[in-house]
Amino acid sequence: MKLRIPFMTNPVRIGIAVEEDGLRFTEARRTDTGVEIRQAGLIPLEEGTFENGRITDIERVKIQLTLAKKELRLSKKKAVLSVPTSTVVIRKTIQPKLTTDDIRSLLEIELGTTIHLPFARPYFDFHKIREVPPSLEMDELGEYSLAEEPQPEDEYLVIAAPGDLIDQYIELLKVLDIEVTAVDIEPLALYRLLEESGEVHKTDFMFLQLGRHSVNVSIFQSDIPEFLRNIPIHLAHYEQASASGGTDGAAAVHALFVADLVREVDRVINFYQFSMKNDGTRIQTIYVTGEDDDLEHTIQLLKNRMTSFEIVPLPIHHIRLQHTQPLNVQAFTAAAGLTLRG
Repeated sequence: MKLRIPFMTNPVRIGIAVEEDGLRFTEARRTDTGVEIRQAGLIPLEEGTFENGRITDIERVKIQLTLAKKELRLSKKKAVLSVPTSTVVIRKTIQPKLTTDDIRSLLEIELGTTIHLPFARPYFDFHKIREVPPSLEMDELGEYSLAEEPQPEDEYLVIAAPGDLIDQYIELLKVLDIEVTAVDIEPLALYRLLEESGEVHKTDFMFLQLGRHSVNVSIFQSDIPEFLRNIPIHLAHYEQASASGGTDGAAAVHALFVADLVREVDRVINFYQFSMKNDGTRIQTIYVTGEDDDLEHTIQLLKNRMTSFEIVPLPIHHIRLQHTQPLNVQAFTAAAGLTLRG
């Protein structure tokens, strides 16, 4: 009699987010109660090796990764990689009803031509949003009527990033002996983590992802990322200023950071609600996450200034650490969410 061992239904995966400071990684798996993190960390890279998401000296970075490889337990593993939000472009497009393969071929032709992109040779993915009803045409009498032979159409969301950038990242991870099986964007990783929490969320919501060198804003309508924006506001600069100001000085600098952040976020929200949408859409909830040692205080300051919104930390109650070492889980939410990609 043969012993049959079932396949593991919830495999362990690695999520890697590329940042200016280095590669932030999480090794995790989905469990019956949520997400279990086995290990997480930041592979630091020297300042100046990244510029606008691009690696300025790839050989220098490879040397740094080779030295770090000995201390990591990531070799021979597969990973889902995310690209910096500052390099990602999302577009909506109406296309004829075609098979998935035909749509991909059509988009390959249109990207960079009829669908404008700020870079050449994109890597892209797409998602069907809805069916588009036949359009109405105005006749000579100024009356609307159905087109003579209306063709069925679909609306798609297209997500694109520079192909040469992704190739650079994949080449780097080969140094760590890691195979990249998929490329994703951080906003979708955060959305998967939110869904995994089981919490009911509003239709219109935002992720506010704090980083040391910039802040990512992503606005969703249901499960569709409608708008992405990277705000170059440097938390690290504020932290340096607060280090020499004592307790009172640190509090004042933190408040200044939040004030500057609110001003920038307000601009994004106003543009989205009144220029891009202008149909009564209103953001209801802002989920805050990211690398902030005093996230609760930051959220309270945001609440004091942005009273029209529900502002809460991204739910992480469903995330469990397999190890006993302390970990700021909110700093690794994007990398953890990458491991949930199907």
